[in-house]
Amino acid sequence: MRITLPLTAAAVSLFAGAAVHAASPEAELADAKRALGRGDLVAALNTYQSLADAGNPEGMRWLGIMHARGLAVRRNPQMGCDLFEKAANAGSSTAFHMVGDCFFNGDGRPIDYSQSAAWYERAIAAGDITANCALGNQYLDGNGVSRDIPRAVALCRIPADAGDANAQTDLARALLLDPSREAKSEAVALLLKAAAQKQHNAAYALGMMYASGENVPADSDAALRYMRIAADAGHRGAPLMIGLFYHLRAVEIGRVDPFPVQSVAMQALYWLGKAERGDPRPKARAEAAEKIAELSELFPDAVKALADWRKTESGPPPLT
Repeated sequence: MRITLPLTAAAVSLFAGAAVHAASPEAELADAKRALGRGDLVAALNTYQSLADAGNPEGMRWLGIMHARGLAVRRNPQMGCDLFEKAANAGSSTAFHMVGDCFFNGDGRPIDYSQSAAWYERAIAAGDITANCALGNQYLDGNGVSRDIPRAVALCRIPADAGDANAQTDLARALLLDPSREAKSEAVALLLKAAAQKQHNAAYALGMMYASGENVPADSDAALRYMRIAADAGHRGAPLMIGLFYHLRAVEIGRVDPFPVQSVAMQALYWLGKAERGDPRPKARAEAAEKIAELSELFPDAVKALADWRKTESGPPPLT
C-alpha cells in the first residue's frame, strides 16, 4: 500500500502534465498544413478529422476541402459541401463563401444562384472580404439577381483594393464593359497586378490583348510572355496559343533558313501536344492535332529531337 499510493499520484501528475501540454487546435492546424505541404495527405486528413470531430470549424472546413477535391479519400463534393455548411454554422466565415460556391458551381449542390447569392451575403456579413466579388460576379452576369454592373464594380473593388488577384481580374472584366478610355486603362492595370501574382485568367487576357493590340500596343513577345505565365499557372487554353505562336514562327523561319528552325518547331510541337491532350475544347484539340501533323511532315527531325528530349527531361525544351 505504501508503494501503490505514491505511484498512483505520480501517474495522475504525469497525465495532468500531458493534458496541459496537449497541442492546441491552432498547432494541430499548422501541423496539418505542413503535412499537406510535404504531400502527406493521410496525416493531414487524420488531423482534420480529429479537429472536426472536436467541433473545430477550420478542421471541418479543411476536411470538407479534402473530400471535395478527393485528397486521400474518394472525391465526394456533396460531403465536402455538407462539411462547409457545418463549418459555417460553427463560425468559419470562409466556409459561408465555400457553401455559396457549391450552389454557384453546381458541385456538391444543385446549381441555385439565389442560394449562392444568399450564402455570399452571409459570408460578407461574417467578414469574408473575397465574397464581395463572388457576389459581384453574380450582379455582373445577372445570375440569380438583377444585372447591375455598377454594383458589381463596387463589390469587386473591395477585395481588389486589398490586393486579391482574383478580384482584380474580375473587376477588370467588369471595367472592360465600360467604353471609356479611363475604365479600360484601369482594367489593364488591374490585369497586370493580378498577372504579377500568377493569376492565370489575368495573364491569359493580357496575352490575348498583346497579341491583338486591343487596349494595349501589339507586342508578340509580351503576348508570349503572358501566355507562358498563364500556362504555368494552369490555364488550359494557353498551351494552344503558345503552340500556334511557335508554329507560325517555325513555318516562317523554315521558308527562309531551315537550320535554326528545329528548336522553334520543338517548342511548337511541345505546346501543341499539351493542348491536344489537355484543352477542354474539342475544336481546340482538333486544331492542335492538325498543326502537329503539319509540323511533323515539315520538320521530322524536330519530332525526333523532342522525343529524345522527353526521355530524360520534363517541361518545354530550351530555345537555341
